[in-house]
Amino acid sequence: MPEVEWLLIGEELVNGKVLYRDLFDDIGPVSAYFYAGLNFIFGRTQWPLQVGGVLLTLYQSITFNRIALRNKAFNENTYVPGMIYAVCSNLFPDMYLMSPVLISLTFILLATENIFKRIEVKTEDRDFLITGFYLSMATMSYLPSGFYVVFCLFSLVLFTGTVARRYLLFFYGVALPFAIVFVLFLYLDSSLIFMDNFVFSWFSLDWIQRYSRVMFWLILAVPVFFLFISVFKTFAYARYTNYQVRLQQVMLIFLIISLLVWLVSKDRSIYHLLLFVPALAFFLSHYFLLIRRKWMAELQWITFLGCIIFVNYGLYYERPFLFGVDVTENIKFLPSEDKYYEEVNGKRLLVVGNDKQYYKEARLATPYFNWEISRPYFENTDRYNRIVHLYNSFVQDPPEVILDKENVIPQIKEYLPVLEDRYISDDGVIYRLVE
Repeated sequence: MPEVEWLLIGEELVNGKVLYRDLFDDIGPVSAYFYAGLNFIFGRTQWPLQVGGVLLTLYQSITFNRIALRNKAFNENTYVPGMIYAVCSNLFPDMYLMSPVLISLTFILLATENIFKRIEVKTEDRDFLITGFYLSMATMSYLPSGFYVVFCLFSLVLFTGTVARRYLLFFYGVALPFAIVFVLFLYLDSSLIFMDNFVFSWFSLDWIQRYSRVMFWLILAVPVFFLFISVFKTFAYARYTNYQVRLQQVMLIFLIISLLVWLVSKDRSIYHLLLFVPALAFFLSHYFLLIRRKWMAELQWITFLGCIIFVNYGLYYERPFLFGVDVTENIKFLPSEDKYYEEVNGKRLLVVGNDKQYYKEARLATPYFNWEISRPYFENTDRYNRIVHLYNSFVQDPPEVILDKENVIPQIKEYLPVLEDRYISDDGVIYRLVE
């Protein structure tokens, strides 16, 4: 389902629509135009998202290992942290996707590298500006990532003696990209709707739980178990340098902030757990490197890796492999077909409701892509400007088919005679454009 949404957003932007003004959604502008770039090069195909996700994960793994080596975060100079990071980034099939979370995590990693450098007193003024810039780009890729600004502030305040001027540079770096994007949308006459769609919509969106809670905790059992053991063993070991201990404390803050981001995220997909990967890989690396008997380390690593492969293939083939739990309960993640599916394929479509799966083989007509953001335009018809917006949208970009899952079209027909004259329906759900 997420891939359906991202592919359609990229296609619509390439076809000339302006994000937020002509396409209502809460996606971050950096992620949206990244998908537009992929669509411009490859078209509306699925494989670039998956290949791109693998390549971005590989880059993050290399970056994470480089950070560990340059900052001497571990007692050994080894490529084990990069390997563990790569495995932890592929705990579940959902993580293979080129998601806004994965895009955002790239910038968060680069910001974390600068924090490590500051703790070792190897930074210049420009590093604070660049750190703020990275965090701003991460936030505009995935809005809840803005909480990592708090992570950086806590790390700087608790573990460094940074002067006030550098904090101002940091905040300037955070604010500048936002200001540039706001001015750009202001030029496109959509600055207010940019704020409504991207920022303020978070307060009105419904929670999406794409997996059942029982299934969620079953598939997370192994990583969570190893994480708790790793954190305990790392802080119990007494032979680290003071600098390494501070890095461990920074990553513990990172882990707490990641949990906070997960809790405030409106969409609870497995790929959102990518934000835990740097902290998980960091403490797991310490744990495996601390095991003195190499055969024991190898045995535990094989056990961990085997469990990950087992869960991956079980989820992929949709088998009740975890104590009889049927993984097909994730109906909010996988597109499903019904009697309306063939009716809308290849058409310019408007889905009134949350069923975005129908856009898999269709084009979007009108801006009303995200139903939670679009709902006030259809239900609060007592405001004249919203009626005008509806009228202009249906006249300028008329859908060939309207799929009304919320039963609101009969209500707005009173205000929009254009719908009464141009659309017919046999069942009150499918409305077809009269040629």
